[in-house]
Amino acid sequence: MKRLISSLLLILVILVAKSAGSPKLMWVDLSANWETFSSLDSINYYVDKCKDAGFNTLVVDVKGTGSAVAFFSDIAPRMKEWKGVKRADNYDFLKYFVDAAH
Repeated sequence: MKRLISSLLLILVILVAKSAGSPKLMWVDLSANWETFSSLDSINYYVDKCKDAGFNTLVVDVKGTGSAVAFFSDIAPRMKEWKGVKRADNYDFLKYFVDAAH
């Protein structure tokens, strides 16, 4: 079920990108970049770098290897720490990425 949802989401992202021209996607991995993206300034910096490099679509990984997610949810627990790096209780990883990308 999780793979189906992920696949459908990726197809949706590609279709949206195609409507805006040729899609150039950058995958943003949650666990590999946990420490790097632990500040809003860093997210803004890397979103700008992706735009400058010609990417027009960011696919943001928001679920860790367990059941926790990197956004506020009424359904899933929120991921606050990875490999000893903690984030503030009010840190909304996904919202910051969406705001920076717009």
